[in-house]
Amino acid sequence: MLDRDKLRGNALDRITELEKRIEDLRDLSRPTEVIIYENPDWQQIAGWISTGTVLRSINGEIILDPNVPCIQIGAGGFIESEDFAAGVSGFQINGGVAEFNDVTIRGTIYAVLGEIGGWIIGATSLMDAAGEVGMSSAVTGGDDVRFWAGGVVPATAPFSVTEAGVLAATAGTVGRWEMTALSLGGMDPGATAYEIVTLAFQWVGWAQFAIFDTFDDETKRESPDPSAFDASNAGGILTNGGDDTADRVFGWYSKVYTDMTTVTSGTSDDVGLNYLEDADGDWFEDQYIGFVLVDSATTEFAITGCTETPRRIVIAGTPAAGAYTIKADDPAYCAGFASFSDSTQGGGDGFTKLEVTFDDGANWLTLLDTSVPTNYLGGGVAIVNTGTTYQFRVSLTNDGAGAGAVMHNVIVCTDPSPWG
Repeated sequence: MLDRDKLRGNALDRITELEKRIEDLRDLSRPTEVIIYENPDWQQIAGWISTGTVLRSINGEIILDPNVPCIQIGAGGFIESEDFAAGVSGFQINGGVAEFNDVTIRGTIYAVLGEIGGWIIGATSLMDAAGEVGMSSAVTGGDDVRFWAGGVVPATAPFSVTEAGVLAATAGTVGRWEMTALSLGGMDPGATAYEIVTLAFQWVGWAQFAIFDTFDDETKRESPDPSAFDASNAGGILTNGGDDTADRVFGWYSKVYTDMTTVTSGTSDDVGLNYLEDADGDWFEDQYIGFVLVDSATTEFAITGCTETPRRIVIAGTPAAGAYTIKADDPAYCAGFASFSDSTQGGGDGFTKLEVTFDDGANWLTLLDTSVPTNYLGGGVAIVNTGTTYQFRVSLTNDGAGAGAVMHNVIVCTDPSPWG
């Protein structure tokens, strides 16, 4: 304890001030100002070393310099939050490596190395870890590949797109056409049903009737199907259903379409010599010239004219009143269309056969049989055994290794006389 009685002048005041400062340092709850004056010799306070105006941690890892507007980190030093746990919480900056939980960057990012979302960053590329999928900005002077998939060499990968937009692919769908490495074949049945119908009827504008099947479900199949082994209908296509028995034949019989030459029917409001009238008829002027009227007594009359006002059918004779039908002649020609893949097209396997009958199954007309081969698809075929009860059947035959064909859809158009 200082003996204050022996001190004089401002020495006492200085001691009082010193005691006050010491007390401040002891009381950590009170703000404390520490001033380290420049000295050529190193000074140390609470683990810090002062050299001139620079304050360093004893290990030299943290540097405070009033001439530099930042906290500097020396060799071996790093900055981290108090709760930092690698991969869990907080943040750390250690040399050139930083870890943060969330980062919002306003500006430009430059990176030639690293990983983002499982993609490897390269100097001119972004690709998966295996290098089989990616994009490239490399410039070689030619038509460089910009996107690729399926291989580690972009130029020979199964899929690629060049800078000029040139596409290369070994499989897939183009305009709903199925593409393989060697062919462009069958269509998807559901998605292309409209296209096939449109194509068929635009080309065969004379079509009287069409049997059309996309195999969407079993409702268009004969029940029970008389085939020895039923073709499987899955996803709108006919296959062997995974049965790899060598040379086995799988069949699909369509349902039976009866009275298919009948184009309309109704009940007469009035009949008389050379006419029948039906106010509910929906025909247009001269639509049914050349067709046949069948009256309620099943008597047939050739139609020579029809009018909209009144709704009249013109014939020769007097028809019976009541129910009537209008029918066309039995078909004389047909044209078939099918979308399929087998050993002869579409890069498939096995063989495909398409047959149609017009006399309730008594006789079958072959439109396609790739095992022979016979292929009348797209052309007019004369119907030798005609009639009014139509049906078609498809046969898919496995090859010797048990691999089978695929049928997507079928259409068969008919006409009494396409050119006459």
